[in-house]
Amino acid sequence: MLWNSNADRKIKIVLSDLHMCGGRILPDGNINYAEDFLYDRELVDFLHYIQEEYNGFDIEIIINGDFVDFLKTVGGLQYISDIPKEAVYSALERIINGHSEVFKALRDFMNSGQHHLTIIVGNHDQPLLCPDVQARLKEVISERVRFVPLYYQFEGVFVAHGHQYELIHRFNVHKLWVRDTNGREVLNMPWGSYFVVEFLNPLKKEKPVIDRVKPFKNFLKWGLYFETFYTLKTLVRLVWFYIRNRFFTSDPMRRRKFAAGFSDLMDAILHRTLEANAKRILKREDIHTVVFGHSHIPLFRIFHGKQYFNTGTWTENISLDMTDFGRSNPMSFLLFRYVDGRPVGSLLRWRGEYRPVEEMLP
Repeated sequence: MLWNSNADRKIKIVLSDLHMCGGRILPDGNINYAEDFLYDRELVDFLHYIQEEYNGFDIEIIINGDFVDFLKTVGGLQYISDIPKEAVYSALERIINGHSEVFKALRDFMNSGQHHLTIIVGNHDQPLLCPDVQARLKEVISERVRFVPLYYQFEGVFVAHGHQYELIHRFNVHKLWVRDTNGREVLNMPWGSYFVVEFLNPLKKEKPVIDRVKPFKNFLKWGLYFETFYTLKTLVRLVWFYIRNRFFTSDPMRRRKFAAGFSDLMDAILHRTLEANAKRILKREDIHTVVFGHSHIPLFRIFHGKQYFNTGTWTENISLDMTDFGRSNPMSFLLFRYVDGRPVGSLLRWRGEYRPVEEMLP
């Protein structure tokens, strides 16, 4: 048991970046290459394990952003320029149906014992700010599910997804919908989300791994060396994507969003602002631990004698860093045990039960 007799009978578990889409198989029977979350069984087993291992405990699960992925569900890997309001509702139903075992396990978790579920909104599940979307998920999971738009703070711990610290991913939590040039209500996306739906998703049809390779700077060097022409062509397409949205779109609101410079883009790609903001927050006297997600890389650091964690992801990563080269699925999570009333964090990895086979992504 991950607990000792000196601890209080209360735990909190933080995990992030599941990015659940519409399931691995589409309604027409074809493979859904937009779906990166293949670990439904592992997550269900994890939820069962937590309940058995900590039977009688007060348990809270905190999903720290990008629980579901509307950006890859609404249009799949097809080019889209906006996400209409009605498309969000149909996408949600596809996500629920595509991962029915996970939602059932979450419902069972909430219906047994003194259990709590808190969902922090990330940049890929921005529509979770919508009351109708929240109501539907409460109907599927539990009326007691709590949704948090920005950050969640408890007993000296500060938890946020992290996208709001990056200019290209930051969005207005108080203005979810806007009218497009045709008068439709569409999602008020930051330009980082336009990057996903207009540029990255179609690119995944050619290179399915492109958004799973870390770190990006190594991926760029690798591509320039081994696939020079393709990489240069992609970089030209990226420059045109920015120029088109910054100067040639008929939507003045979008042009303003794309006023961010190249340094802001690189900050987001390399996630340089996350650690800088963790250091800043940890200077506060009332905070002893900061937890972010968003980068998909599990991480533990000490700043100012205090702790910074990144909870990583439950999707597959492909690392070009020599310290952990190759494919990996961290399935990482952060466990807070309470010792003398104070939460103490440990970054852990779910290994799951023995399985003779597993599906591999292309």
